[in-house]
Amino acid sequence: MNNKKIVNKKLFKLIGYTIVGIFLVSLVINSFLTMSKLKSSFKDEDKLIDSVPTEYRDLFIPIDKGKFIGALSYSNNFRNPFTTVDYENGKYCIIINKLKESNNTVISISERKSANVQQSKGFVYNVINENYFEVSYKSGKQDTPKNIRLTFAGDSFKTLLKNDSVAYYYLMFRNFSISYGKSGVVDLAAEVKGSSIFQKRRQPIEILFLRKNDNLYLLMMSVNQNKINLEPGSLYKIINSQ
Repeated sequence: MNNKKIVNKKLFKLIGYTIVGIFLVSLVINSFLTMSKLKSSFKDEDKLIDSVPTEYRDLFIPIDKGKFIGALSYSNNFRNPFTTVDYENGKYCIIINKLKESNNTVISISERKSANVQQSKGFVYNVINENYFEVSYKSGKQDTPKNIRLTFAGDSFKTLLKNDSVAYYYLMFRNFSISYGKSGVVDLAAEVKGSSIFQKRRQPIEILFLRKNDNLYLLMMSVNQNKINLEPGSLYKIINSQ
């Protein structure tokens, strides 16, 4: 009887040590994977250039190019520049980015409403500050923009135009994100400043995915001043769609 108790105690100890060992190994593996993600996405310092790339300027009709002021381009070694410009004497802000080039890029976008949208954990994000909202984009190499998902929290969502070359939206957002493919990793997220569970501030924005010259561009337009309206269709009116 005593021998059985001793054997049982040893067995319990062995099981306990095994469980602890498995837990420690899994902890080390998870820590390694997290560090690998952080390392692979760790950013170079953005270089700030006070100009609009010619390629981005050519997206707009000539008559409106002269209305761009306060241009600032965020450039690094991993991604195409994010460019912000003030439009019409600073009434509006426009953000432009060329997504990863792909000769076979066809716009395939799904839209989904959510109670709240956040950045993906384990990744580093760069931040662009506008007057009333922030845009965060993932550092490191960008995934191929296939099967794009637009997830948003807000209201007044409208699909203004959608075909093989254009996906164009208007909404009053609290926050939204853009992700690619099955991984669901958020590539870009935006959030209205001062918004919280208790104070749900909303901001008008137009989001345009535009396929041109075998490249896919992302453009966003919002207001930069109080008491300024953003009418649906404002951004597309100044786009050179030829």
